[in-house]
Amino acid sequence: MGHCCLGDLPPAIGLAPDADAVRLIDVLLLTKKTGRIVAGYEVEHTPSICSEIVP
Repeated sequence: MGHCCLGDLPPAIGLAPDADAVRLIDVLLLTKKTGRIVAGYEVEHTPSICSEIVP
């Protein structure tokens, strides 16, 4: 992990009822002040997805 990555989710997210689903998201962008999720991204490595994205 990079120097800006967290080892664990902030308690407000990590202890939420749906935290297990949130942990399955590849990349989460959090606000620095509140630790709230502002964006989530899935990283796909399958050839079919990559062939659609990369010409």
